Amino acid sequence: MESPTPPPAVCIVLALTIGQQGVPRRYHPRERDAQPAQALDLARRLSDSVEVAEVHRLHARMLRERARPEDENRAEEFLHLALDDYVRFGMPDYAAEAERMLSATSRSF
Repeated sequence: MESPTPPPAVCIVLALTIGQQGVPRRYHPRERDAQPAQALDLARRLSDSVEVAEVHRLHARMLRERARPEDENRAEEFLHLALDDYVRFGMPDYAAEAERMLSATSRSF
């Protein structure tokens, strides 16, 4: 059985919201830090549990790219949340990606 794919429009909106593609880096760091919370709030308001997991995974990626010392624990926490959801939803490809990111996170910090 193929993994379900989140609605593309929602993925794009959330990706833009959390600063992945096309969001100018000139935003103040506090604004960039607020973007994942806004995306998570939107996903929850849409009652889209898959998108909540995606926001967690993308937020972890953002934290890893930023690579501040305080980001390690938060990135791992978000990846564990995403992994738990992917397993619960029967999304093995997404779960494997979260596991790969967890492995990379533990090596990179």
